[in-house]
Amino acid sequence: MYCVWSGQRLRNDYDVDHCFPFAAWPCGDAWNLMPASKKINNEKSNRLVTQGALERASDCITTWWSDAFLSADDDASKRFFLEAGQSLPMLSGSAQASDIIDAMKVHRIRLAKDQGLLPWEPKRMPPPAPAAPADRQQTRRALDPTYLN
Repeated sequence: MYCVWSGQRLRNDYDVDHCFPFAAWPCGDAWNLMPASKKINNEKSNRLVTQGALERASDCITTWWSDAFLSADDDASKRFFLEAGQSLPMLSGSAQASDIIDAMKVHRIRLAKDQGLLPWEPKRMPPPAPAAPADRQQTRRALDPTYLN
C-alpha cells in the first residue's frame, strides 16, 4: 500500500486520510478515505488538497480504489459507487473511477468556495503505485469494518 499523496510505501504505521477534511465535510465514504503516511496526514490536517495535487494523485487514488474496493467483489464495488453517487455531483449509474475523480474536482471547488478551507499541496507527488491484491482484505477491514468478506 502506498501513500496517495507522497507515493511512499506504507508499512504497518499509516493513517487514513479524509481527502476532503472531515471537519469541513463529514463524509466517511470509501472514495473519500485515502491511505497516507502519518507525517503527510498530520501536515495536511484540515486543509483542502489543491486541484493540481488531486489531479497529480489521481492515478494513485484510482489504483488504491481498485486494489481496496473495486477488484475485491461485486458487492464492495457496488457499495463504493453507490456511496460516491449519493455524495458527489455529476455521477451517473455507469460511473467509472475516473468519473469519481472528476466529480471530486468539482466538489473540491465547491468546498473551497463554501468552506474557505486553506489549500494544501504535498511536497512530493506520487509515482503510480503497483497493485497489491494480497493485501486487499486486510486493507479493506482496516478502513471500513463493515466490509467483512
